[in-house]
Amino acid sequence: MSPAETAKLSVRGEASLTVAADYVDLSCSIMLTRPSKAEALAASAEVQRLLTADLDSMGGLPFTVENKDAPLTWSWHSANTWRERGPDLEPRQPHEVDRVVSSVSVSVVLRDLRRLEALGVALGAQEDVDVHGVRWQVDDDNPAWGLVRAAAIHAAILKARDYASALGGSLERLDHLADAGLLGGADDRWAAQAMSSGGRRDRDADSPTLDPVPQDLTATIDARFVASVASLTPA
Repeated sequence: MSPAETAKLSVRGEASLTVAADYVDLSCSIMLTRPSKAEALAASAEVQRLLTADLDSMGGLPFTVENKDAPLTWSWHSANTWRERGPDLEPRQPHEVDRVVSSVSVSVVLRDLRRLEALGVALGAQEDVDVHGVRWQVDDDNPAWGLVRAAAIHAAILKARDYASALGGSLERLDHLADAGLLGGADDRWAAQAMSSGGRRDRDADSPTLDPVPQDLTATIDARFVASVASLTPA
């Protein structure tokens, strides 16, 4: 039976690719208690000074628009203090407490991953610095994105060819190509995403354990093709 009609075929193409992370973003904080607010602020400032000096000695820079892609940057933010009053929760020495807690957050971004070990040592050297978040990231302009998106398009073409062949015909042309969900209808999946995994930390060790985690890049596209197909109308 020869092709006698045309049809539009809507398909979804998906692909994934595992690549090395471009950088790591560490969420850290200083939290300590002192009898008074002045003492708490002074103690926090000293820890900030020491950690900043360590990062500076590694060639680090304060995060700014101009040096956002530097090998090592840091950004201090979210400084808070509050007073704690009430019974101490330590069961061995129950007594009333009246103290001030100081908390300061800092983000450290490392792009030169050869310095991971040195950074771990610097962070572990400060007893009052806690690393509570490790995010491995892939840059938006990483060439791997182009590869995985092209692979998703190729997957859509192969799927559409299978559909056309099952209908006794073949593909003629591409009618529309879009990120997932843009051809109509809601979609709760991202068109492209990097799945990030955190690093490990042994809280009994002297410094954080920073192991680079490969990243899975996933691209999803929707495509609509015009195909020539065999007539489905009975002769």
